[in-house]
Amino acid sequence: PLEARSVDSAPLELAAAGHCVCMVCDFFHPSVGGVEKHVYALSQSLIRLGHKVVVLTHQYGDLRGVRMLPGGLKVYYAPIH
Repeated sequence: PLEARSVDSAPLELAAAGHCVCMVCDFFHPSVGGVEKHVYALSQSLIRLGHKVVVLTHQYGDLRGVRMLPGGLKVYYAPIH
């Protein structure tokens, strides 16, 4: 059976705990453009609100693996094409 709980308390519990967000983007740093800037700004805003955010993108030349960008944003450069 399902456990009953107050509907009003659910949003507060989620906000207090924060969410884990993965932004998957074909275009990201070091490439520069509108999509890249938007994903970075949105990620920084979510981090400031208390959420954990990572970005998953493809490698750029020799840039692969995990890198930390300013503001605590973790970026995974995956070896996929």
